[in-house]
Amino acid sequence: MNIDEKAALALRSLADSCEVLAGLSGGARHKEFYDAFFVPETFWYNRVLLRPGGDGEALVGEISEDVKAGKLPPLLGWLDSDYPDAALFPVLKRAGYVPVTKQRAMYLSLAGRQPHETPFQVEAVPAGEIEAWSDMTARGFGKPPETGGMVLLAGAAAAEFLRWREGDETKGGVMLLCAADNGGIHEVSTLQEHRGRGIAAALMNRALDLAAERGCACATLQASELGLPLYRSLGFEDVGLIHNWILPPR
Repeated sequence: MNIDEKAALALRSLADSCEVLAGLSGGARHKEFYDAFFVPETFWYNRVLLRPGGDGEALVGEISEDVKAGKLPPLLGWLDSDYPDAALFPVLKRAGYVPVTKQRAMYLSLAGRQPHETPFQVEAVPAGEIEAWSDMTARGFGKPPETGGMVLLAGAAAAEFLRWREGDETKGGVMLLCAADNGGIHEVSTLQEHRGRGIAAALMNRALDLAAERGCACATLQASELGLPLYRSLGFEDVGLIHNWILPPR
């Protein structure tokens, strides 16, 4: 598998999570060169993702008009290898978009993975405690919570929520969503005052073990700069760049 195929899988795992949520919420629209996911309960998963092969300028024009008309979500994401920034950025700026964040597309083969010992503090999150878990991950990220979407996902068989708990307090969390043979890792977070203790590594190893147990051939994620050292230490490859821009309301 070449690097572009691995990057496509990393973006696909984001699309998979959006797809599941959209199926539980507002639905999805699949066009030739983009996928739109309507999940108004969330910020991050209520979005449009570009597919490769389209005319970037024409796509941005079409999508931005539909966003302004309330027909599409305002968040737009794509792989840099599909639409290089030098070509697309000026078009986005003219349309009124502004950058939100950049992420690294990460890939890990699970072939031959051996299970890791799981610390007793790592456990599955009961369905009734997903809201508190989501609030904690949002604090760890320093972003608005995705609580509504995570509560929706709690009933999906493909999703697994994990936490690191000490007493009555949750210090870290991660979500796994398996689709086909791709184990998508999402919402990796540790409260700032508890970082450096190996909490995220333990949660990640448990999520990766679960993905392997479920028959996934690989694990993928979209990494912030903060998470890169951890993911690299676990063997993930940096396979591409994901851009995320938004069209703010007038």
